[in-house]
Amino acid sequence: MSWRGIDEADSARKLVRGPLPLRACLLTALLLVAAPPSSALADLPAQGWVVWASNRQDGRHEIYQAREDGTDVRQLTFKGGTLPEWSPDGRWIAYTGPNYTTRVIHKDGVGDKAVCQGMFAFWLLDGRGLVCLHRGSYSLVDPDQVTSTPLFQRSDFTQVSKALNVHGLTRDGRYAVATTDQYRQGHTGTNGTFTATWAAVILDLQHLDRLYFLGSGCEPTVSPVSDLLYHVAEVSSTTRDIYSMDLADLKTRRSYRPEIASSNTNWGYEYFPRVSTDGQWLAYGASSGCHDHELCDYEIFIHRLGASADSHRRITWHTSNDRWPHLYVPAPPPASCAAAAGSGDDVPTWLLVLFVAPLAWIARRGWRSRLLRRTPAS
Repeated sequence: MSWRGIDEADSARKLVRGPLPLRACLLTALLLVAAPPSSALADLPAQGWVVWASNRQDGRHEIYQAREDGTDVRQLTFKGGTLPEWSPDGRWIAYTGPNYTTRVIHKDGVGDKAVCQGMFAFWLLDGRGLVCLHRGSYSLVDPDQVTSTPLFQRSDFTQVSKALNVHGLTRDGRYAVATTDQYRQGHTGTNGTFTATWAAVILDLQHLDRLYFLGSGCEPTVSPVSDLLYHVAEVSSTTRDIYSMDLADLKTRRSYRPEIASSNTNWGYEYFPRVSTDGQWLAYGASSGCHDHELCDYEIFIHRLGASADSHRRITWHTSNDRWPHLYVPAPPPASCAAAAGSGDDVPTWLLVLFVAPLAWIARRGWRSRLLRRTPAS
């Protein structure tokens, strides 16, 4: 060892043997550095399951399932499938199967059956069933009894004379969110005049003549726990981001803002957004600028709602087309059970340091006292 190394080692020993406040500060710093972060996976739920459609096998889209971090990937269908979505309670996964038939399947891959002739549209958030679309008519289907009840038709909405695809109902069942090209040449709706090639809109089921413009773009989706709406926003001809708005502002759009906005070089061409079953996360697909929804390399991402607009976790790593993800997060246990089963991860690091540092000092001082008592006087 060099003389400099010996001097540095000696200085370090003096520092450790220094005054108590200095030693306490040093011990605290060491604990902070050595302690593992309490939220190493803060951008992912503690547990959950993602389903999505991918053409990674034989070029045909099938339904796949994985854990919330992308591990344990499993193929669920083998005859074709797209648009998968969890039921609110996680019992079923609905999807559009061959010949535009709505089907359901359990997460373990069993129970696959057809429940409706027509494309799968969405689940009702109150758990009453799923909705499928057939020849312009939307019907409510009970997946267990396989019974169907008409809900509404495209033609019911008098302000929309062009294409219209409904993607979901708000949690109170009053409003529907949809995509339309009604604004392509400019249109004056209930909340103003706008022009957009494709538009995400809000329909009032209690007043079918009302049409609210949400934003330029498509694929609006709703939250099961709040009145926030989300959709793919066409920011420019080469940019797609995901925007949100509070339903309370449907007349003014004053809360309209970006929820996810990454650069295209950072997988920032976002599509297929859907809110998780617990309402805390957004699963979506993104490419690096390629648009084709059938062929481009879209990957699956998870974003914590309310986090920074460029915060996301990638969970697929395949050159295929991965699209339409949806995340199921189990309901937490009752509060009393959760409190009884709480883990150390819930305790702030600074509190652990304040508790451990004095104990370490007391223990060290106690050992020194014992050694002094056992050392014979010279």
